[in-house]
Amino acid sequence: MQWGALALAALRVPLAAQYPQPAEFQTVRLLLAVQFVGSAILFPMLCRGWGMTAATIASACVLLLIGSALSGWELASALPMMAVPAIWIAALWLWHGALPQRRARAVIAACAATYVLGGALLWYFQLEAIGGSELTPSLAYGPLELVISNPQSPPAATWWCVSTALAVGAAVRALSLGWAWHRRRSTAS
Repeated sequence: MQWGALALAALRVPLAAQYPQPAEFQTVRLLLAVQFVGSAILFPMLCRGWGMTAATIASACVLLLIGSALSGWELASALPMMAVPAIWIAALWLWHGALPQRRARAVIAACAATYVLGGALLWYFQLEAIGGSELTPSLAYGPLELVISNPQSPPAATWWCVSTALAVGAAVRALSLGWAWHRRRSTAS
C-alpha cells in the first residue's frame, strides 16, 4: 500500500479535480494517510509481535524518508513527522497484546479505522458544508487530519492524539497482564 502511494505521487497522478501541482509535493500527505488507515485496518497482522511491529515502524519511517525526498523536504523536516506514525503503530501493538481473542482484535481494528477515517470524513464534510473555506484541524477530527494538515510540523493536538492512544493502550495492556497473572495465581492455589 505504501509503495502504491509513492507510485501515485511519483507518477503525478491527479487524485482530485484541482490537485496541487507538482503532485509529488503531496507524497508525504498521501503516504501518511495510507500508513494511518492501513495500520488501523491491518494491525492484527502487522503487530503480531514486537519484531513485526518494529519492522512495520521501520518500513513506515524509511518510506516517509523516501516520500520527503520526493517532496523536496530537508531531512530535519522529516524526522519529527516520522515519530507520529511510529507512536500510532506502537499504540496499536499494545492494543494487540492486550486482546488475545481474534474477535476482540477485529473490533479494535474496526474502531481504529473508524476513528482514523471517520474523523477525516467529518472534517471533509464540514469543509464542504461551509463552502470550501479553511477549517482548522482539531482533536475532534482524529489523527489523520491533524497529521496531514501540516506534516512538517504537526500541531500539538497530533501529539496529544497519538500519545493518548499509546497511554490507553499501555493501560489496557497492563490491566490484561495483571488479570492474566491473577487468574494463574488463583488457579494455582
